[in-house]
Amino acid sequence: MTILQMEYFVEVAECGSFSRAAEKLFVSQQGISKQIASVEQELDMTLIDRRNRRRITLTREGEILFSAWKQALALYRDAMAEAMIAAGKLRRKLRIGIYEAGPIADYVMPLINGYRAHEPDTDVECVFGSEEYIMNGLERGDLDIAFALCGKYRDYIINCYPIYYDRVCIALSKRHPLAKREELTVGDLAGTPLYVLNNSYSYDANNNIRELLKANGCGAGNIVEVKDLNNLEMMLHMAEGVTFAPRILLRNSSDDICFFPVEDKKNGDSIILYTIWKNEKVREEVYKIIGIRGEDRQKTGG
Repeated sequence: MTILQMEYFVEVAECGSFSRAAEKLFVSQQGISKQIASVEQELDMTLIDRRNRRRITLTREGEILFSAWKQALALYRDAMAEAMIAAGKLRRKLRIGIYEAGPIADYVMPLINGYRAHEPDTDVECVFGSEEYIMNGLERGDLDIAFALCGKYRDYIINCYPIYYDRVCIALSKRHPLAKREELTVGDLAGTPLYVLNNSYSYDANNNIRELLKANGCGAGNIVEVKDLNNLEMMLHMAEGVTFAPRILLRNSSDDICFFPVEDKKNGDSIILYTIWKNEKVREEVYKIIGIRGEDRQKTGG
């Protein structure tokens, strides 16, 4: 059995189709089918149930080998890349995803530029997008590190380290009638449009705000979902509604937005900017970027 045959089998299993796998690998469908049949003959096992022509499924034996071979191939590729880097035949690459919200990039980019200056042999690529986009890229392996406000994302196995703390505030235009008050509470927002980022843009924002309203005895009838941060900022500047947000989330270049800190009895008013990674191989690079000293690494489990 060869590495190539393992790659063919894993790709077919992930695509659920011989034809789609052949297209991705730039080989003929006949060739890929022949190679997998050869593996089955060598092992004396049926790995693929071919009865469903629309989407193939794996046998129990196939599922076991798929899981093991996928991990083995990842280790193989990582080892080959590390060996080529050590031999000077390949430059190290680091792909970093940054939540594109407000001043977050302004805070993160000096850290990344400092890393670039100290690690000139590493190629750093920065990708900006929504939390959904960034975290999915991290899960797929398209990104090595992410900077976002969600320390936990669905059921993904990730590592994170907090680098910036902020507070949840009621944010609104200085021209909004409520901005004239000396203090604002969650209960004061009844009947006022409450702008919330939808889950496709921020995984946590919508749910967190609904929980905050519930904890303060308020309903969610005045919630208006918006598709992205630009829309949210534009609607705030129109002075027709408010939002819950930390200062680091919103750009206030025109100095039009004011913030009233939310006093939450459950101490849930902390917003944390995290550096997040999944592959343990990049932990050292994370430390270098965010400047964790050797004596502090034990706190992160490193």
